[in-house]
Amino acid sequence: MPKITIMTKQDMCSRIIWIETTIMKALNEGHQPNTGDEFQNLRVEAEILRCMYYGNDSPNCSRIYTE
Repeated sequence: MPKITIMTKQDMCSRIIWIETTIMKALNEGHQPNTGDEFQNLRVEAEILRCMYYGNDSPNCSRIYTE
């Protein structure tokens, strides 16, 4: 059975930064982003984490990939 952990705000922030850095590195190496590419799951995760971190009514919570 998988271990369940609770993310703190610092954990969420660190994960968002890691995701954005990973995607930016790929872009700098010539990756052309598109829906369904290998980074789609990371973009969705970052979107969900931003909404959890800032709140659903924040401008930082832009729902592009999730409803």
